[in-house]
Amino acid sequence: MFRASGRRESEIEEYLKATGDLGETAQKFMAKKRQVTFFQQPLTVQKVYETLDKMAKTSGSGAVDLKMALLAGLLAGATLKEAKYIARTVTGNLRLGIADMTVLDALAIAYGGGKETREYLERAYNISSDLGRVAKTVMQL
Repeated sequence: MFRASGRRESEIEEYLKATGDLGETAQKFMAKKRQVTFFQQPLTVQKVYETLDKMAKTSGSGAVDLKMALLAGLLAGATLKEAKYIARTVTGNLRLGIADMTVLDALAIAYGGGKETREYLERAYNISSDLGRVAKTVMQL
């Protein structure tokens, strides 16, 4: 985040320790960023997805530096709210205010209705622990 915001790493770490929320920290420090990016294209879901996918697939020598550069690029072009949720997505801590079981309930209602569907979805989730994969699979059925 210090690459994208231009702030000292120690300053960012201190604020992160105080809040415990990387998303809030990203939002705060991106609001105070020292570098201005001209002619930045607005982020799209596709751009964010492709960048995160590239980060996930990057390995080998220099992978950490490349991943940091890709993430810094996303954060530099993000609005404050986008920076908050990009940081939370990368750390796996979205804090959306809903539990996975609520999402399973919604999927059961949207794609089949009854208690049997809900139990099937919960079993799939318990096996894979990947809510996105369960949702994608149920949508393709």
